[in-house]
Amino acid sequence: MIHPTYAQYSRIRYLVDPARPDLFPVPLGVAVEVVVGKQWLVGISVRSALSEEEIGLLDGIARDLLRNPFELMKSDVSALTVNSQKPGDILHALASTKIWSMNVTSPQPWSLSLKRGSIQPQVKEEMSVLWKKVVAELLRGAAKEEHAPKPKKHARVAQGRLFVQDDCWRAPLAAN
Repeated sequence: MIHPTYAQYSRIRYLVDPARPDLFPVPLGVAVEVVVGKQWLVGISVRSALSEEEIGLLDGIARDLLRNPFELMKSDVSALTVNSQKPGDILHALASTKIWSMNVTSPQPWSLSLKRGSIQPQVKEEMSVLWKKVVAELLRGAAKEEHAPKPKKHARVAQGRLFVQDDCWRAPLAAN
């Protein structure tokens, strides 16, 4: 097994009311950065569509912006990949610029073990596993809150709407 020297991820979500992040966030995906040897990989696993109920929670601008969340995040990450200098730059840039309704959480360590061989397909596969874990945690949290005394907005996510598209880029590592 190969253990990356750097592996972090951030959750990508839309906060219906950023002043009340305890309200149900609309889960959009995950972004990752991984370094194995001299390879620095950056990836996203992001939903390609939202449910009708989720779309109903959004304002007009957000509806247009999130017509295809994958394409929105793909263009943002592609642009950041060009100018990033070191691992962590991309997730930190996303987390520091997407702090309001369109929200990317601060990077968190990602426990990841890979097999010898081509790294990029393995990272893409592990992103899918991570996304399923993030969604499971979110849905577990929503179920616990269902009996809470104060009302909360919950959008029901149609089963097929959790499908994600993913992409992965190689970023150049600076020579030390």
